[in-house]
Amino acid sequence: MKEVSRRTFVGGMGVLFAMGATAVAAGCAPQSNSSTNETPSSEVSSQAEITPDETIDCDIAIVGAGCSGLAACVQAADEGAHVVCVDYQNVTGGASGGVEGVFAVNSGMQKDQGIEVSMGELIRTELEQNQYRNSGLVLRDLVHASGEDIDWLLTKGVRFGKVDNYVGYHPIFHWFETGTGAESYVVPMNQAALDAGVEFILDTHADQLIQADDGSIVGLYATKGDGTVLQVNAQAVILASGGFADRLDLLAQFGYNEENSLPSTMGCDGSGHDMAIAVGGASNASNMGMLGGASIPDLPSFFEGGYFCSVMNAFYDIPSMIWVNENGERFVNEDLALANHMVVANPVRMHKHVYIILDAAKMDEYVNGDEEGLKELSDGQAKGVIIKAGSWAELAKAIGADPDVLQETVDSYNTYCSIKDDSEFGKDPDYLIPMADDGDVYAVEVKNSIGKTMGSIKTDRNFSVLNDDDEPIDGLYAVGVEGAMIWANVYTMNISGSCAAHNVYSGRTAAKHAVQTRVKA
Repeated sequence: MKEVSRRTFVGGMGVLFAMGATAVAAGCAPQSNSSTNETPSSEVSSQAEITPDETIDCDIAIVGAGCSGLAACVQAADEGAHVVCVDYQNVTGGASGGVEGVFAVNSGMQKDQGIEVSMGELIRTELEQNQYRNSGLVLRDLVHASGEDIDWLLTKGVRFGKVDNYVGYHPIFHWFETGTGAESYVVPMNQAALDAGVEFILDTHADQLIQADDGSIVGLYATKGDGTVLQVNAQAVILASGGFADRLDLLAQFGYNEENSLPSTMGCDGSGHDMAIAVGGASNASNMGMLGGASIPDLPSFFEGGYFCSVMNAFYDIPSMIWVNENGERFVNEDLALANHMVVANPVRMHKHVYIILDAAKMDEYVNGDEEGLKELSDGQAKGVIIKAGSWAELAKAIGADPDVLQETVDSYNTYCSIKDDSEFGKDPDYLIPMADDGDVYAVEVKNSIGKTMGSIKTDRNFSVLNDDDEPIDGLYAVGVEGAMIWANVYTMNISGSCAAHNVYSGRTAAKHAVQTRVKA
């Protein structure tokens, strides 16, 4: 067994502290940065013949040692299973080191503080925001189990601090004691796994599932860091590999390219997705959720501490701005990010180019003399993604729009501001603040962005991978963001911490089901 010490993975977590508020937990397993000419996973239909250099046996094999993978490891081992966990990274934790906390209702902490929240209200809000394209049963199961999951984490040494609403609507966010999961979640969960006898095999990339004649999954092949091939025989395999946000060939199907991919995906190369599809798993990619939003090309992202793309206060979250397309036309209520800043990617994707336009006074108010803000403003102008002009007509020419169209957009908007009624898109009157008629003005280009794919493999309530006939593939599970059925289209933010909560819940649920139906059956 390759031992993982506390020192080993705390050291490896340093980079994660900069990841910011929207990071989610996953045990990603990168092998290469796939290009757009690679074969999409939907076309993977045959399994390669592999001759292993080494073979080991276990009860449960887990791919990925992030938030969901660690939860699955600890739960399966607690159930009495011999667990082997492989991860391409040389430390455990995946992206969970950058996560701030976990959602729950009716945890012991909340009960101690007298916090009461309606489960039904939370569930209905999430169903409505996802247009009922998500799984109501899985969502209900998660919400109802969330309080007990927090209590279970506490028994494993996970450390929590305050409970509040964070960016959501209800006091359901359980903050990690240190503000991120690196010390508060990963360290104790890693130790709990080791204490329970989990065998971590790190620096090892899972490549292919082993399928028995009856169609069940009985293990996997993986490539170790030294190039040798490992065969892991198991009664069940749990994929916790983090989605495919690093796979440009797959992202291209949804309008994303390298420019849209945030440098935060922790090497999520889609290997789990590919392996599931190759053994008959059904793709849910067309209905999956996206964690991302918008970004400004060539300026630091919010995962890099960018001033114009700062966490939860990005430039595109300021509701008093005007958004226009390549023609200079306004196309959305600009206060949409206040409900969920992830949703801004959707209207941006509908246009060839999108610019946020504003006058000098509003830009000065945003930057507020901050040294880093002034530097990024200057860098943005040098790189051509922030354009400064002496008039709206000059600005229109600079972005390739008709000056008359842009002027009409600004004039109409100012009229709505004067009467406090946006008849075009219904922006909240509180944010209808007019633009100056003359003087310096700016246009800031924004692009839709992707940080995680959420739910590309279709699963059931036990997180068993389903085939195209909606039947479970025996012995195969997908947890965490790989098998998440509770989001569609976008990652909603109303239930703050729901992704981490889902990761813990799905990992535990799959582990329990795998042990009961495959190991102890």
